[in-house]
Amino acid sequence: MCDVRHITDLRKNLIFLGILDRNRCSFEFEDGVLKVSKKAMTVMKGQRLSRNIYRLLGTIVVGGAIIVESELGNIIL
Repeated sequence: MCDVRHITDLRKNLIFLGILDRNRCSFEFEDGVLKVSKKAMTVMKGQRLSRNIYRLLGTIVVGGAIIVESELGNIIL
């Protein structure tokens, strides 16, 4: 992702939907699952943990290649 800030020693990775929106991603919410897409490609999915916090499911896809596996610490706000 572009234009993101890195905070050293941050225990959990946070991804804000506003940044994804600026990168022209679309969002779909259904049955507690958030699906983030860019054009026809699903970029990531998240399972709802609470009212507005989602945990990343699976992997992140960038440029058609899987580059990062999810960890329990990845949270989408």
